[in-house]
Amino acid sequence: MKSVFKQFKLEEWIRSDDDLVALLNDALASANQKFLLVVLGAAAKRQGLDAVAQRAHLERSELEQLLSETGNPSWEQFWALCQALNIRLQAKIEHSA
Repeated sequence: MKSVFKQFKLEEWIRSDDDLVALLNDALASANQKFLLVVLGAAAKRQGLDAVAQRAHLERSELEQLLSETGNPSWEQFWALCQALNIRLQAKIEHSA
């Protein structure tokens, strides 16, 4: 019997805003930029890359490059992307015992 593998698409597994928030929190807590970009990319695909690029004042190809495995967005680009995705970042200070 031959196995058939389907490419995993994270955006298909994000079913609600709560799912997205949980993934974003995990990505931020990991301090792993690539993980964060994967999650932001999935959020952008859910909303439509063309629409997100337009709201972020980026060309679609520029957005795809920023979200790629080799992407390295500037702070301004990251901030514009978060705003285009309606993502508001909040800070939390935790004190160690």
